[in-house]
Amino acid sequence: SSGINAEWPLRPGYTGTFDPSQVVTLNPDILDKSNPYYLGTGVNLAVAIVTFILCVIAVTLNTGVIRHFREQIKDVVPFMCYLLGITDLAVGICAGLHSILFIVLLATEGSLTVGTMGIIAPAHYFSFLALKVSVFFSMVFAVVQSINMNTFIPIKKSIVVVAIGICLFCLSFISLVEIGIYVS
Repeated sequence: SSGINAEWPLRPGYTGTFDPSQVVTLNPDILDKSNPYYLGTGVNLAVAIVTFILCVIAVTLNTGVIRHFREQIKDVVPFMCYLLGITDLAVGICAGLHSILFIVLLATEGSLTVGTMGIIAPAHYFSFLALKVSVFFSMVFAVVQSINMNTFIPIKKSIVVVAIGICLFCLSFISLVEIGIYVS
């Protein structure tokens, strides 16, 4: 066996975005030493620490981006850079939270309590949402920049805000459904 589970996309309730059975904080059975995905406590701890360090770097850099564009958000492009900084900051914070949760699971050897699950489920919800919104904002930013380069027609900030609002609402609902399906 190659260690790849070829049947997981066909599982009932699977929404197509990710495989929750391979996420340690959602499936602590991966910490079982007989599981083919188990890397060892030392490797897992190193991954969690490196991820936390990258989180600190990402949060620091995105804070700089936010501070730089904060005064210029009246124009569309600086506004989009500002929003990208915020969403990427949220992704970085979520990565740090996952590192901390992963270290807690390593320390407790994968035992989940109701309180731990009460932290893990919202952490995954906000992670899904932050990542999806960040990708969407990047796409909108690329489209806005492409239109600005190819035409002389300025893009109205209000149109961008409406598109972002609709997307945020839809992605919030989709992420909530994904987490709800898995947690139940």
